[in-house]
Amino acid sequence: KLDVSEGGKLDNTGNISLKDGAAMDVSGTVENGGNVTTEGNATVKLPSGSEDSVNSNAEAQWTENEGNLNVSEGAGLNVSGIFDNKGTLDLEGNADLTVSNTGTFNNNGTVSSEAQWTDENGDKHYGTLKDALDSGAKDIELNKDTTLTEDTVIPEDTTVTVNNGVTITVPDNKSLEINGKLEGANENTIINQNEASWKNPETGKQFYGNLNDALTKTNEPENTPSQITVNKDAELDVSKHPEIPAGVTVEVKE
Repeated sequence: KLDVSEGGKLDNTGNISLKDGAAMDVSGTVENGGNVTTEGNATVKLPSGSEDSVNSNAEAQWTENEGNLNVSEGAGLNVSGIFDNKGTLDLEGNADLTVSNTGTFNNNGTVSSEAQWTDENGDKHYGTLKDALDSGAKDIELNKDTTLTEDTVIPEDTTVTVNNGVTITVPDNKSLEINGKLEGANENTIINQNEASWKNPETGKQFYGNLNDALTKTNEPENTPSQITVNKDAELDVSKHPEIPAGVTVEVKE
């Protein structure tokens, strides 16, 4: 096992070859100017920390990952050289993989990340849906199930493409507002654990959240749906004088 302890630094301009069953555990910093190769079920665990904690520079190759490359929450793997993935690349939490427009990422294995997108500079990113939306990305691919950690808006000029079988969970105290496009979605894609939901059949806009917010948004002309569905017990805030617009039906499920 090769350990790079916290506060330590490894400058690699040569070759690191991790054979079947070997491990490299990084708690410090690795500057990779050479080659790192994993074979079989070799494991590399990268640290939490800044996005510059692990780098593969333009002259380097992080090659032949046939094992498990684990990037811890809060860490980043930045590739401007060559990265050939034939194993499993696991991005935990908000860990991020960035492949610059000078880099090459050959993925014949598995990348475990919520989302992927390309920025205006042509750099490819793998990370969370939140990271993708915060970056201002216009085209986002959602690769695996995600649970919202904050109120989330998909802007009008943004398309999120959902891969087959992937779900988006809206927790009880969070909301999802879709003003853009949600491609590849079906009736099972969004799991709404909050009170209410609606969809405007003309504009395609959708909302998932509490009933008070759902009613407030239906009074905005561009949002008015034909029906609001109430999924669970809900308490109206009468101090806000909630109003059900003409032509809107509130359907309360048992």
